[in-house]
Amino acid sequence: MKTKFQKAMHNEIEINNDFEAINRAIQQAKEIKIVDLVNMNGKTMGEVAEVIALLKNCDQLEIIGFEGYEA
Repeated sequence: MKTKFQKAMHNEIEINNDFEAINRAIQQAKEIKIVDLVNMNGKTMGEVAEVIALLKNCDQLEIIGFEGYEA
């Protein structure tokens, strides 16, 4: 059985559509405490990796460049 971190690293996160992935990433990110990022354990590392993987694979998110800034 793979951990969240392993699934995120191998792009094996299950998502049905971009909006579901974005909502899931937001929900999971809200559960991560800032203090946990300073002294990160394996569970927190897996959760952060999963949030990043969910957002990286969304076609609805794109880099918009204007006046030297990116959003």
